[in-house]
Amino acid sequence: MKKICTIILLIASVYTQAQVSSGSQLAPPKSKMTPLFNGKDLNGWYSFLASKGKNNDPEKVFAIEDGLLHISGKEFGYISTEKLYKDFHLVAEFKWGTKKYPPRDADTIKRDNGICFYFPAEEKDKVWPMSVECQIQEGDVGDIWLIGGATVMVDGQRTVPKDYLRVQKKADGEKPNGEWNRVEVVADKGNITYWVNVAPNPLGEAYLAAHIIAVRFEAFTYLPAVAWGAAVATMIGQSLGAGDIRRAIRTGNEGVLQCGALAAVLGLIYFFAAPQIYRLMSTDPLVREVGTRPFRFLALLQPLLATSIVYIAALRGAGDTRYPLLISLM
Repeated sequence: MKKICTIILLIASVYTQAQVSSGSQLAPPKSKMTPLFNGKDLNGWYSFLASKGKNNDPEKVFAIEDGLLHISGKEFGYISTEKLYKDFHLVAEFKWGTKKYPPRDADTIKRDNGICFYFPAEEKDKVWPMSVECQIQEGDVGDIWLIGGATVMVDGQRTVPKDYLRVQKKADGEKPNGEWNRVEVVADKGNITYWVNVAPNPLGEAYLAAHIIAVRFEAFTYLPAVAWGAAVATMIGQSLGAGDIRRAIRTGNEGVLQCGALAAVLGLIYFFAAPQIYRLMSTDPLVREVGTRPFRFLALLQPLLATSIVYIAALRGAGDTRYPLLISLM
Protein backbone atom coordinates (compact mmCIF):
# COMPACT_ATOMS: atom_id res chain seq x y z
CA MET A 1 0.00 0.00 0.00
CA LYS A 2 1.09 3.55 -0.65
CA LYS A 3 0.65 6.98 0.84
CA ILE A 4 -0.48 10.08 -0.96
CA CYS A 5 1.99 12.85 -0.28
CA THR A 6 1.15 16.41 -1.25
CA ILE A 7 4.44 18.25 -1.72
CA ILE A 8 4.22 21.99 -1.13
CA LEU A 9 7.01 24.40 -1.99
CA LEU A 10 5.26 27.74 -2.41
CA ILE A 11 1.95 29.40 -1.63
CA ALA A 12 -1.02 27.51 -3.02
CA SER A 13 -4.60 26.84 -2.10
CA VAL A 14 -5.41 23.17 -2.31
CA TYR A 15 -8.59 21.13 -1.93
CA THR A 16 -8.14 17.38 -2.30
CA GLN A 17 -10.50 14.46 -2.58
CA ALA A 18 -10.02 10.76 -3.23
CA GLN A 19 -12.12 7.93 -4.57
CA VAL A 20 -11.33 4.49 -5.97
CA SER A 21 -11.86 4.71 -9.71
CA SER A 22 -10.99 2.79 -12.84
CA GLY A 23 -10.84 3.08 -16.59
CA SER A 24 -8.89 4.96 -19.22
CA GLN A 25 -11.05 7.70 -20.70
CA LEU A 26 -10.86 10.90 -22.72
CA ALA A 27 -12.26 12.81 -19.77
CA PRO A 28 -12.03 12.29 -16.03
CA PRO A 29 -14.30 9.54 -14.76
CA LYS A 30 -17.53 10.50 -13.03
CA SER A 31 -16.97 9.48 -9.41
CA LYS A 32 -18.67 10.07 -6.11
CA MET A 33 -15.91 11.89 -4.27
CA THR A 34 -15.00 11.60 -0.58
CA PRO A 35 -13.25 14.72 0.81
CA LEU A 36 -9.82 14.12 2.32
CA PHE A 37 -9.56 17.70 3.54
CA ASN A 38 -12.36 18.86 5.86
CA GLY A 39 -11.71 22.59 5.46
CA LYS A 40 -11.15 23.03 9.21
CA ASP A 41 -7.89 21.30 10.14
CA LEU A 42 -5.43 18.67 8.97
CA ASN A 43 -7.30 15.78 10.52
CA GLY A 44 -6.27 12.66 8.58
CA TRP A 45 -3.00 14.29 7.50
CA TYR A 46 0.41 14.95 9.01
CA SER A 47 2.99 17.55 8.10
CA PHE A 48 6.69 17.10 7.55
CA LEU A 49 9.26 19.89 7.25
CA ALA A 50 12.85 19.31 6.19
CA SER A 51 14.37 21.06 9.24
CA LYS A 52 11.75 20.31 11.90
CA GLY A 53 10.43 16.86 11.14
CA LYS A 54 6.94 15.46 11.57
CA ASN A 55 4.01 17.52 12.90
CA ASN A 56 6.29 20.36 14.02
CA ASP A 57 5.17 23.50 12.24
CA PRO A 58 5.47 26.50 14.60
CA GLU A 59 5.60 29.04 11.76
CA LYS A 60 2.37 27.72 10.24
CA VAL A 61 3.79 26.81 6.86
CA PHE A 62 0.53 24.89 6.45
CA ALA A 63 -2.46 26.94 7.61
CA ILE A 64 -6.23 26.68 7.19
CA GLU A 65 -7.99 29.92 6.25
CA ASP A 66 -11.58 30.32 5.08
CA GLY A 67 -11.90 26.60 4.40
CA LEU A 68 -8.78 26.52 2.21
CA LEU A 69 -5.32 25.13 2.80
CA HIS A 70 -2.71 27.89 2.49
CA ILE A 71 0.98 27.05 2.26
CA SER A 72 3.51 29.80 2.80
CA GLY A 73 6.34 27.94 1.09
CA LYS A 74 8.80 29.29 3.64
CA GLU A 75 10.35 25.85 4.07
CA PHE A 76 10.61 22.65 2.07
CA GLY A 77 8.15 20.04 3.21
CA TYR A 78 4.83 18.36 2.62
CA ILE A 79 1.61 17.10 4.10
CA SER A 80 0.77 13.42 3.75
CA THR A 81 -2.33 11.32 4.28
CA GLU A 82 -2.22 9.08 7.32
CA LYS A 83 -4.25 6.40 5.53
CA LEU A 84 -2.86 4.27 2.73
CA TYR A 85 -4.36 4.26 -0.77
CA LYS A 86 -3.63 1.87 -3.61
CA ASP A 87 -6.20 2.78 -6.26
CA PHE A 88 -7.68 6.27 -6.09
CA HIS A 89 -9.09 9.26 -7.94
CA LEU A 90 -7.70 12.44 -6.40
CA VAL A 91 -8.81 15.98 -7.27
CA ALA A 92 -6.93 19.12 -6.26
CA GLU A 93 -7.75 22.73 -7.05
CA PHE A 94 -5.03 25.33 -6.56
CA LYS A 95 -4.06 28.93 -7.22
CA TRP A 96 -0.61 30.44 -6.84
CA GLY A 97 0.16 33.11 -4.29
CA THR A 98 2.62 35.96 -4.81
CA LYS A 99 5.30 35.80 -2.11
CA LYS A 100 8.45 33.73 -2.59
CA TYR A 101 11.11 32.57 -0.14
CA PRO A 102 14.82 31.68 -0.52
CA PRO A 103 16.31 29.74 -2.14
CA ARG A 104 13.55 29.99 -4.76
CA ASP A 105 12.79 33.69 -4.52
CA ALA A 106 14.36 34.88 -7.78
CA ASP A 107 11.99 36.19 -10.43
CA THR A 108 13.37 33.65 -12.90
CA ILE A 109 12.50 30.67 -10.69
CA LYS A 110 9.10 29.11 -11.22
CA ARG A 111 6.64 28.54 -8.39
CA ASP A 112 6.69 24.84 -7.65
CA ASN A 113 4.42 22.32 -5.98
CA GLY A 114 3.33 18.74 -6.56
CA ILE A 115 1.21 15.74 -5.69
CA CYS A 116 3.28 12.68 -4.89
CA PHE A 117 1.81 9.19 -4.65
CA TYR A 118 2.93 5.59 -4.53
CA PHE A 119 4.99 6.71 -1.53
CA PRO A 120 5.86 3.32 0.05
CA ALA A 121 4.52 2.77 3.56
CA GLU A 122 7.94 1.63 4.74
CA GLU A 123 9.67 4.71 3.31
CA LYS A 124 10.91 7.14 5.95
CA ASP A 125 9.75 10.73 5.80
CA LYS A 126 12.32 12.93 4.12
CA VAL A 127 12.62 15.60 1.44
CA TRP A 128 11.86 13.95 -0.93
CA PRO A 129 10.60 10.37 -0.47
CA MET A 130 10.52 7.78 -3.23
CA SER A 131 7.33 8.41 -5.18
CA VAL A 132 5.66 9.31 -8.45
CA GLU A 133 4.79 12.99 -8.69
CA CYS A 134 2.16 14.87 -10.62
CA GLN A 135 4.08 18.06 -11.21
CA ILE A 136 2.43 21.32 -10.20
CA GLN A 137 4.90 23.97 -11.35
CA GLU A 138 4.27 27.10 -13.35
CA GLY A 139 4.19 26.09 -17.01
CA ASP A 140 4.73 22.40 -16.26
CA VAL A 141 1.51 21.29 -14.53
CA GLY A 142 0.80 17.70 -15.55
CA ASP A 143 4.38 16.51 -16.02
CA ILE A 144 5.41 13.25 -14.35
CA TRP A 145 8.40 13.36 -12.01
CA LEU A 146 9.90 10.10 -10.80
CA ILE A 147 11.67 10.42 -7.46
CA GLY A 148 14.07 8.10 -5.67
CA GLY A 149 14.36 5.48 -8.39
CA ALA A 150 10.66 5.11 -9.18
CA THR A 151 9.91 4.01 -12.75
CA VAL A 152 6.88 3.95 -15.05
CA MET A 153 6.02 2.61 -18.49
CA VAL A 154 5.42 5.40 -21.02
CA ASP A 155 4.38 4.49 -24.59
CA GLY A 156 5.65 0.96 -24.05
CA GLN A 157 9.05 2.04 -22.71
CA ARG A 158 10.08 1.74 -19.06
CA THR A 159 11.96 4.72 -17.67
CA VAL A 160 15.46 4.36 -16.25
CA PRO A 161 15.66 4.51 -12.42
CA LYS A 162 17.15 7.83 -11.33
CA ASP A 163 17.01 10.09 -8.30
CA TYR A 164 14.90 12.54 -10.32
CA LEU A 165 13.49 11.97 -13.79
CA ARG A 166 10.99 14.09 -15.70
CA VAL A 167 8.43 12.76 -18.19
CA GLN A 168 6.97 15.72 -20.06
CA LYS A 169 3.20 16.06 -20.47
CA LYS A 170 1.64 15.44 -23.87
CA ALA A 171 -0.89 18.28 -23.72
CA ASP A 172 -1.06 21.61 -21.93
CA GLY A 173 -4.27 22.55 -20.11
CA GLU A 174 -2.74 24.87 -17.51
CA LYS A 175 -4.34 28.25 -16.82
CA PRO A 176 -2.32 31.46 -16.31
CA ASN A 177 -0.96 32.51 -12.93
CA GLY A 178 -3.72 34.06 -10.83
CA GLU A 179 -6.44 31.66 -11.98
CA TRP A 180 -7.64 28.47 -10.33
CA ASN A 181 -6.44 25.19 -11.81
CA ARG A 182 -7.99 21.76 -11.36
CA VAL A 183 -5.73 18.71 -11.37
CA GLU A 184 -6.97 15.12 -11.27
CA VAL A 185 -4.85 12.05 -10.68
CA VAL A 186 -6.28 8.57 -11.23
CA ALA A 187 -4.26 5.56 -10.12
CA ASP A 188 -5.89 2.28 -11.10
CA LYS A 189 -4.13 -1.06 -10.80
CA GLY A 190 -0.77 0.48 -11.56
CA ASN A 191 -2.02 2.69 -14.40
CA ILE A 192 -1.82 6.43 -13.79
CA THR A 193 -3.56 9.25 -15.67
CA TYR A 194 -3.45 13.01 -15.09
CA TRP A 195 -6.03 15.55 -16.21
CA VAL A 196 -5.46 19.31 -15.97
CA ASN A 197 -8.55 21.54 -16.16
CA VAL A 198 -10.62 18.85 -17.88
CA ALA A 199 -13.98 18.81 -16.15
CA PRO A 200 -16.00 15.58 -16.00
CA ASN A 201 -19.16 15.71 -18.07
CA PRO A 202 -21.92 13.84 -16.25
CA LEU A 203 -24.52 15.40 -18.57
CA GLY A 204 -22.79 13.88 -21.58
CA GLU A 205 -22.94 10.44 -20.01
CA ALA A 206 -26.56 10.95 -18.99
CA TYR A 207 -27.60 12.06 -22.48
CA LEU A 208 -25.82 9.07 -24.01
CA ALA A 209 -27.58 6.66 -21.64
CA ALA A 210 -30.95 8.33 -22.30
CA HIS A 211 -30.35 8.11 -26.05
CA ILE A 212 -29.54 4.39 -25.85
CA ILE A 213 -32.77 3.72 -23.96
CA ALA A 214 -34.78 5.63 -26.57
CA VAL A 215 -33.13 3.75 -29.44
CA ARG A 216 -33.89 0.42 -27.82
CA PHE A 217 -37.57 1.23 -27.49
CA GLU A 218 -37.75 2.73 -30.98
CA ALA A 219 -36.74 -0.69 -32.25
CA PHE A 220 -40.25 -1.89 -31.33
CA THR A 221 -41.48 0.46 -34.08
CA TYR A 222 -38.59 0.17 -36.50
CA LEU A 223 -38.28 -3.62 -36.73
CA PRO A 224 -42.00 -4.34 -37.43
CA ALA A 225 -41.95 -1.55 -40.02
CA VAL A 226 -39.00 -3.18 -41.78
CA ALA A 227 -40.83 -6.53 -41.77
CA TRP A 228 -44.04 -4.91 -43.10
CA GLY A 229 -42.01 -3.13 -45.74
CA ALA A 230 -40.38 -6.36 -46.92
CA ALA A 231 -43.79 -8.04 -47.20
CA VAL A 232 -45.34 -5.08 -49.01
CA ALA A 233 -42.43 -4.83 -51.45
CA THR A 234 -42.76 -8.52 -52.31
CA MET A 235 -46.53 -8.37 -52.83
CA ILE A 236 -46.30 -5.19 -54.93
CA GLY A 237 -43.66 -6.79 -57.11
CA GLN A 238 -45.87 -9.85 -57.62
CA SER A 239 -48.92 -7.69 -58.40
CA LEU A 240 -47.09 -5.57 -60.94
CA GLY A 241 -45.60 -8.70 -62.50
CA ALA A 242 -49.14 -10.03 -62.93
CA GLY A 243 -50.24 -6.70 -64.39
CA ASP A 244 -52.60 -5.94 -61.46
CA ILE A 245 -51.79 -2.30 -60.72
CA ARG A 246 -54.85 -1.76 -58.48
CA ARG A 247 -53.82 -4.64 -56.26
CA ALA A 248 -50.31 -3.22 -56.01
CA ILE A 249 -51.67 0.18 -54.92
CA ARG A 250 -54.09 -1.41 -52.47
CA THR A 251 -51.33 -3.56 -50.99
CA GLY A 252 -49.08 -0.54 -50.40
CA ASN A 253 -51.80 1.53 -48.78
CA GLU A 254 -52.97 -1.36 -46.60
CA GLY A 255 -49.46 -2.05 -45.40
CA VAL A 256 -48.94 1.62 -44.51
CA LEU A 257 -52.24 1.76 -42.60
CA GLN A 258 -51.57 -1.42 -40.64
CA CYS A 259 -48.03 -0.50 -39.68
CA GLY A 260 -48.99 3.13 -39.02
CA ALA A 261 -51.74 2.00 -36.64
CA LEU A 262 -49.26 -0.11 -34.66
CA ALA A 263 -46.79 2.78 -34.55
CA ALA A 264 -49.53 5.16 -33.35
CA VAL A 265 -50.38 2.81 -30.46
CA LEU A 266 -46.72 2.47 -29.54
CA GLY A 267 -46.31 6.25 -29.76
CA LEU A 268 -49.17 6.79 -27.31
CA ILE A 269 -47.66 4.28 -24.91
CA TYR A 270 -44.23 5.93 -25.16
CA PHE A 271 -45.69 9.41 -24.66
CA PHE A 272 -47.77 8.70 -21.57
CA ALA A 273 -45.47 6.06 -20.02
CA ALA A 274 -42.17 7.88 -20.65
CA PRO A 275 -41.41 8.51 -16.94
CA GLN A 276 -42.20 4.89 -16.04
CA ILE A 277 -40.10 3.57 -18.93
CA TYR A 278 -37.05 5.58 -17.83
CA ARG A 279 -37.52 4.57 -14.19
CA LEU A 280 -37.60 0.96 -15.34
CA MET A 281 -34.50 1.28 -17.52
CA SER A 282 -32.25 3.45 -15.31
CA THR A 283 -31.63 4.11 -11.64
CA ASP A 284 -29.80 7.37 -12.40
CA PRO A 285 -32.09 10.38 -11.70
CA LEU A 286 -30.16 12.49 -14.20
CA VAL A 287 -30.74 9.98 -17.00
CA ARG A 288 -34.45 9.96 -16.19
CA GLU A 289 -34.59 13.74 -16.13
CA VAL A 290 -32.82 14.38 -19.45
CA GLY A 291 -34.46 11.44 -21.23
CA THR A 292 -38.17 11.73 -20.52
CA ARG A 293 -39.02 14.89 -22.48
CA PRO A 294 -37.07 14.03 -25.68
CA PHE A 295 -38.54 10.52 -25.53
CA ARG A 296 -42.04 12.01 -25.57
CA PHE A 297 -41.16 14.08 -28.63
CA LEU A 298 -39.80 10.93 -30.25
CA ALA A 299 -43.09 9.19 -29.46
CA LEU A 300 -44.96 11.68 -31.67
CA LEU A 301 -42.73 10.76 -34.61
CA GLN A 302 -43.31 6.99 -34.46
CA PRO A 303 -46.17 6.93 -37.03
CA LEU A 304 -44.10 9.01 -39.47
CA LEU A 305 -41.10 6.71 -38.97
CA ALA A 306 -43.11 3.54 -39.58
CA THR A 307 -45.07 4.78 -42.58
CA SER A 308 -41.97 6.22 -44.25
CA ILE A 309 -40.20 2.86 -43.94
CA VAL A 310 -43.15 1.01 -45.49
CA TYR A 311 -43.65 3.57 -48.27
CA ILE A 312 -39.96 3.43 -49.21
CA ALA A 313 -40.10 -0.37 -49.33
CA ALA A 314 -43.28 -0.18 -51.47
CA LEU A 315 -41.58 2.08 -53.99
CA ARG A 316 -38.60 -0.23 -54.19
CA GLY A 317 -40.95 -3.15 -54.74
CA ALA A 318 -42.36 -1.21 -57.66
CA GLY A 319 -38.87 -0.78 -59.09
CA ASP A 320 -38.44 2.87 -58.10
CA THR A 321 -35.10 3.58 -56.42
CA ARG A 322 -34.79 7.31 -57.13
CA TYR A 323 -37.48 8.57 -54.77
CA PRO A 324 -36.53 6.22 -51.91
CA LEU A 325 -33.00 7.62 -52.17
CA LEU A 326 -34.26 11.20 -52.07
CA ILE A 327 -36.54 10.45 -49.11
CA SER A 328 -33.68 8.77 -47.24
CA LEU A 329 -31.42 11.77 -47.87
CA MET A 330 -34.11 14.09 -46.49
